[in-house]
Amino acid sequence: MSAIVLLMVTLVPATSAAGIPDEVSACWVEDRFDPIDLSSFTVTVCRVAGELVEYGSGGAPRSDLGPDVGTAGGVQCWFWTGRDTQWVFVALNPDNTATLGWDPDGVPGGPVAVDITLEVCRSEPVPAVPPSVEVWEAIEDYVHTRPDPTFDPPPPRGLAGLETYAAVAVPDPFATTLVSAGTGAVLDVEAWVDEVRIDWGDGTVDAFPPVLFPLLDGTPEGAAVHVYEVKTCDPPGGPRCHPTLTAYPLSVAFSWFARWRVDGGPWLTLVVPDTVTAVDYPVTEVIGLVTG
Repeated sequence: MSAIVLLMVTLVPATSAAGIPDEVSACWVEDRFDPIDLSSFTVTVCRVAGELVEYGSGGAPRSDLGPDVGTAGGVQCWFWTGRDTQWVFVALNPDNTATLGWDPDGVPGGPVAVDITLEVCRSEPVPAVPPSVEVWEAIEDYVHTRPDPTFDPPPPRGLAGLETYAAVAVPDPFATTLVSAGTGAVLDVEAWVDEVRIDWGDGTVDAFPPVLFPLLDGTPEGAAVHVYEVKTCDPPGGPRCHPTLTAYPLSVAFSWFARWRVDGGPWLTLVVPDTVTAVDYPVTEVIGLVTG
C-alpha cells in the first residue's frame, strides 16, 4: 500500500556557509519499493542548491515554497518551487493532485484567469508554460477593456422622474491562431463580450445580450433607458431625498466569454473576470411653480 506524502510538515532547509537557506528549485514525489517488506511508498525529492536531497515518507517542502507547473516524462504536472510564480493553490488534495490558479496580476486573493487540475510531478520537472496560459496572454489586453459609457443627462445633472439614457460601445469579437511555444500545437483563440450589465444604483440591474448591443446608443429609442424616482441630496435624508445616498452608484460591466482549442479539438473555456466602470450619479429634481 502506498504511503501518502504529508505536504504540510516543515523541514530544516540546507544552508550556505553564511547561514542563508539555499535555493530550492523544485520538489517532486517519487515512488519507492521496500524489498524487505515488499511495500511501496513515496518520498519527496528536492533539488536544493543544485544537489538532489531526498526526504523520507512524510517529508515535505518548506513552508516558504509555492506551486509551479512543468512537464516530467512528457506529462504536464505540478511541483513545489522556491521561485516566484503566478500560480496559486485553489485546492491541494491528499492524493497529491492539485487544482492551481494562474494569477496574472499577482494580487493575493485576486481573481485567477486559468485553473487546472494536475497530478504531482513524479520525476524532476522542467518548468513549462501551459497552453492555457499562452492563450490568456494572447487575450489579456483585449479582455481588460473597461466600459466607457456616456449618460444623458450627464452626471451630475440626473433628473428624477425623467429618463436617463446610457450609451456603451462594445469591442468587436477577438479571434486569433497561434502556435504553442511549449508543445508546437496550433491554438485557436476566441473571446467576446457576452453581456453588458448596467447597475443603475437604485436596485435595478439591466442585462443586455449581444443582439441588443447596437441599441446601446444613448437615445430614447435605445435599449438602456432608466427613470430615477427619488432625488439624492448631500447630506442625504432630507425632504423627498434618498435616505442614504448622496449619488446613485451607477456601474457598467462587460461580462466576457473566452474559449480555445488545440489542433481543432473540442473548445475549452477560460474564466475571465468582468471589467467594470463605476460612476457616481447625483439626481436632482425639477419642480414647476405657478407664478401668476
